[in-house]
Amino acid sequence: MKELIERWKTKSPIFWVKIKNLAFAFGGSALSVWTLNTTLSLQLPQIILDICKYVLVAAAAVGFSAKLTKE
Repeated sequence: MKELIERWKTKSPIFWVKIKNLAFAFGGSALSVWTLNTTLSLQLPQIILDICKYVLVAAAAVGFSAKLTKE
């Protein structure tokens, strides 16, 4: 647990900061599509909603992994 806390607080390399920001952008876009469909009852096809869910999970995993890398 100490190792995770230490890695969370250390500075990340520039490459991984860009990857983290990219994952945040993709995850935010997928979340907004999913939320708008639910809120406004857009009735998008189920395959699009499934893809949004997978993108959310992948973006969270990539972002968390990028955050835990250290110089």
